[in-house]
Amino acid sequence: MKRVFFGTVAVIAALALLSGCGRDLFKLKVTPETVKINRPDDHPVLSARIVDFEGQEVRIDDVTFESKDPGIVEVSDSGRLSARTNGDATIIARTQYDEVEVKVQVQLVSVATP
Repeated sequence: MKRVFFGTVAVIAALALLSGCGRDLFKLKVTPETVKINRPDDHPVLSARIVDFEGQEVRIDDVTFESKDPGIVEVSDSGRLSARTNGDATIIARTQYDEVEVKVQVQLVSVATP
């Protein structure tokens, strides 16, 4: 029974992708949805996952991350953020099914040393 169910889901997903409906069946979820960075040594990591139309997690092969504002914050291939200067930035997480924007606010606080 399990094999038939997964086979049916795979066929439906393949047909949906071929017909251009994949974006309706699968949703990209990125956490956290917004990020604040206050320290230069703070490097939060974005986590991405795909869920199907029933909310079940689907294996994710390739998600790419891109900073629309690399002068403010950079993002690695694994979603690790690195602040460069104060400001507001947007990170785009993208798969073949969907893309999500994550807002990042950088307010670096300098620490006085004695």
